[in-house]
Amino acid sequence: MKKKSYLIEIGNDGFKHWYTFERNEGFKEILTNLLLSLKFKKDYVDTVFVSENQHTDEITEKISDIVVEHVRFYSNDKFNIEVFYGTKSIILIVRTKFRKLLVKVAEKLFKTYPEFEK
Repeated sequence: MKKKSYLIEIGNDGFKHWYTFERNEGFKEILTNLLLSLKFKKDYVDTVFVSENQHTDEITEKISDIVVEHVRFYSNDKFNIEVFYGTKSIILIVRTKFRKLLVKVAEKLFKTYPEFEK
């Protein structure tokens, strides 16, 4: 059975939106779907959780292998995204002037997670 990463907290100040998720493998699907929905190029999104390895051409990263307190950045012409990997949770921060588009995408993507529906 595939594990989901549940949404724990949301917030915004109009320009900056943040979402906190449980730290587990389910976050990969969340981040991938979010990037695609925010019009990041598919070939770019396909490399988000892939790293080069000296023994193989590519290896898919596990969330558990990403260093705690590590930050990753993603951006396109409308969105700047920071992902902070904590010990037990992952904080996703999105900065944009296109708030309505982000809210529409977030509502669609995160509505299946029980904590978002509270």
